[in-house]
Amino acid sequence: MRKRKSLLYLLLISFFSFAALLYLVFFFPPKFSLPLYSIEIPILPIAALAFFIFTWSISWFTLANKRRGAFISLAILIFLLLRFYKLNQALFPLLIIIFFVGLEILFREKKKL
Repeated sequence: MRKRKSLLYLLLISFFSFAALLYLVFFFPPKFSLPLYSIEIPILPIAALAFFIFTWSISWFTLANKRRGAFISLAILIFLLLRFYKLNQALFPLLIIIFFVGLEILFREKKKL
């Protein structure tokens, strides 16, 4: 029987990224931009990154697979970004699922004979 590695550090990462996401959602409006020297960084990509890190670490912890966790997180993030930009076609979730199932089939490890 194969022993599972301890992935408890993923829970810590997910906790901090969820806390950062909640902070961004509750204390900043969606159109806010962070001034950094001479450039303005919009808050939406920072919140999307925090959400991606949160969902990736949680799904990696539950599935014990980094690749599947990344695929699930990207699928959820793409779906939410499509909803944010008001692209609400009923076919979009199905296309996202088909795309990421195809990626999973493409990148799965081949069984050795």
